[in-house]
Amino acid sequence: MTTTRAGRRAARTGGVLALLLGLTAATAALTAPQSTAAPAKRPNLAVQTVTGVPEAIEKGGRFAVGAFVVNQGEGTAPPTRLTAYLSRDRKQSAGDAVVGHAPLVRMPRFSVRDKTVRVAVPSSASGVYHVLVCADATRKVAESSERDNCGFSAGRVRILEPLAGELSGTLQLTDAGELGDSMFQHTWDRTGQLDLSLAVRGREGDLPSMAVTDTGSTYDVAGVWDTLFDTEECTVTTHRDEAGSGAFEDGGGNALVASFRDPGLERLNVAVVFGYGSTITQDLCEGGDTWEETAAGGVDLRLVQESRTGRRITYRVASFTGSPAETGPWDTVSGTVTLLLDD
Repeated sequence: MTTTRAGRRAARTGGVLALLLGLTAATAALTAPQSTAAPAKRPNLAVQTVTGVPEAIEKGGRFAVGAFVVNQGEGTAPPTRLTAYLSRDRKQSAGDAVVGHAPLVRMPRFSVRDKTVRVAVPSSASGVYHVLVCADATRKVAESSERDNCGFSAGRVRILEPLAGELSGTLQLTDAGELGDSMFQHTWDRTGQLDLSLAVRGREGDLPSMAVTDTGSTYDVAGVWDTLFDTEECTVTTHRDEAGSGAFEDGGGNALVASFRDPGLERLNVAVVFGYGSTITQDLCEGGDTWEETAAGGVDLRLVQESRTGRRITYRVASFTGSPAETGPWDTVSGTVTLLLDD
């Protein structure tokens, strides 16, 4: 087929028109206004404080901490959870042990929550730790910032080894004296002995207080009291013999309570109450009489650690007071008590 010059000119003109139309359409597309959506408002969860961390706790123990959580972002945070860690420092890292969780409900923007997280100390923990609490630790909530999700405790908790052992020893009590004047004389001489035998079986509760149980402690007390009242009319004398002994578990009103006051086992409190009987003979101006009475005595003791060698801890008496049931104070309390810890 033969193409004429007029035909070729028409073809070129058509191609130029098509190109111009295409460029015009493209330019219109580029210059047309674009519709843009506003960015979504995101939440920003942050744990600001962690409180209630105990000074010490035994391996396997449990305690609770408080976590103050805020949503600092513009958006609402969906439900998630808090995660607690034991951490050597104050930064969450892969080596931190997960020790507790608590649910965290939906939090509107700028809202706050005061949450409790219960912590279970693993048997593998040892030494001193901060407690970290992190909101949305798995990062399932899209937040405006992921850098402030965790808060840490100001104080640290010391993880203690489980303890068990036997506490035993003998304490001597003495009380002697006299008082009076030309008409009245009063003298007394009393002694007592406490043979302590107690079992120590770990720490109980949220605080590191040792559980101390009486396993056969006994007491033995004796005393003599003499009173002379001399007047021109007659002389009155009173003589009293005291004696008492037995165990503290006999249900007869005797009691023994012991407790450690610190995680390092440096201070020990022992409180005892014991009963005894008295035979009283009184010579009056015109005759005499004899009768029996019962009374209670006791002492509250504060002992301190005197020495520690391996698993043997020895305590001495630092101070003491008469118990509320005591008829009179003791002058001295001496002796030592030894705690022998199990291997």
